[in-house]
Amino acid sequence: MAKKIADLGYGTNVADSFRQRHTAVIGPLGKACSLARAARRLKDTEIDELVAACEELGKAWRTSYPDAAVLSPKMLSLVTDVPRLVKIWKSIGLFGEDGMEALHPKWRDAMLMVRSMRNPEAKLKAGLDKLHMQMRVFGRK
Repeated sequence: MAKKIADLGYGTNVADSFRQRHTAVIGPLGKACSLARAARRLKDTEIDELVAACEELGKAWRTSYPDAAVLSPKMLSLVTDVPRLVKIWKSIGLFGEDGMEALHPKWRDAMLMVRSMRNPEAKLKAGLDKLHMQMRVFGRK
């Protein structure tokens, strides 16, 4: 991209500045998105990495785009809410679309185990118990 900008006649300093600004944001954004979308319980080290990536993203955004220092709602959520919530729930990705898609086969397997039960409330409770045993996602240390 920097080469294309330079080829358009803007000069290498403009091209280098463009590359540095965007690279500073894309690195922590990629790390944060990867960990935030993981449809599983995160390890403590991954939680620390996600929190650090979110903090770095906020700083890089404000430095790289000073005219856009007011964060969009999505960026504000990524910078402020994600670190707070991942510390509480040990995951963000489980609560999104990817997490629900990843949960579906486990839910189906759990409900297949209790399919012969006639009482719908007891069936749901037993299915949830089976699912919880499979996942152990919300267990606290």
